Amino acid sequence: MALISLSEFKETLRVGDLYADDLLQGVMTAAEDIVLAQLVQYRNAVNGILEVGDGTFRVRTVDYHTYEVGQGVTFVGLVPGALNGQATVTAVGLDSSHRTLGPVPSGHDARNTITVSKAHGQTPQADHTDLVPPATVYDADQRDVYDDVEPVREAALAIAVDVWQSRVAPGGQLEAVDFTPGPYRLGRSLMTRVSGLLGPYLNVSGLVG
Repeated sequence: MALISLSEFKETLRVGDLYADDLLQGVMTAAEDIVLAQLVQYRNAVNGILEVGDGTFRVRTVDYHTYEVGQGVTFVGLVPGALNGQATVTAVGLDSSHRTLGPVPSGHDARNTITVSKAHGQTPQADHTDLVPPATVYDADQRDVYDDVEPVREAALAIAVDVWQSRVAPGGQLEAVDFTPGPYRLGRSLMTRVSGLLGPYLNVSGLVG
């Protein structure tokens, strides 16, 4: 599942088969990632692989997490890519040598590591590998929780259109028929323009002030 379908995006842009599907899919994925990163979700950033080997690996989350042993999780953005996808939590713990941000979730212990088992081919060996940019771990059952929430889907589609128009416009900026330049669409106002749609679902825990 996804917030935007390829056919829906093509219909909105009225481009038919003029552009390659991979090109359009990249814009859709970027828009979805931008929106989902702002919403309340059961997800954590992963900034390190502590151990990899023998069909299991252990990762470190940026903040404290609430995953439990036996829970299914999904990884996105891990390096090497063979570690991405769904896995099962086999242990949780605390890497006290790493500064963890944020409060401890209510009713849970302080923990920022997840050990998982995963069936895949070759398992590379690594130790204390830092991830830049951070990867992401999701609750596998909640990965697509916003797929049927229409305001979120409309916000993602609006951002995808903005990204696409900036991509195809000469110099990356739209112009009126009298050559008057329009506002730059990919600046800090990108999310502001859809904040009315996303308001009920925004994760406000990271706001300051």
